[in-house]
Amino acid sequence: MRRRNPHAELIVFWVKLRQRGYTRSITGLYSILRKLGEPRKTLPNPQYIPKPYEKMFYPGQRVQLDVKFVPSACIVGEAEGEKFYQYTAIDEYRFWIQIALVCDFFKNPVKNLVNGFLVKAMTEIVA
Repeated sequence: MRRRNPHAELIVFWVKLRQRGYTRSITGLYSILRKLGEPRKTLPNPQYIPKPYEKMFYPGQRVQLDVKFVPSACIVGEAEGEKFYQYTAIDEYRFWIQIALVCDFFKNPVKNLVNGFLVKAMTEIVA
């Protein structure tokens, strides 16, 4: 059976044997193959091919937006007891970063924040 399947891995080979009436465990099969001098079958890892970086052509073409909850241990003074969220927007064209701290997540929609970021980014280019 091993001559017909020389490139089959241990588990695949064990399943094929089970279909033909083999009743022992995988470890038992491994022990027998090792005693018979069968080398371990290992497949080579596929080579990693990195994707090319997509170049941006104008500001705001791709913006990464990250939202992070600010822990209550970081809030002191009058703002204690309120929930804050930190928005970080990164423009991939110029790697320009804008950080905004927003008090209530549901009262201030993200759309207004992103639009404000894009308007600010565009006015800096024109000016």
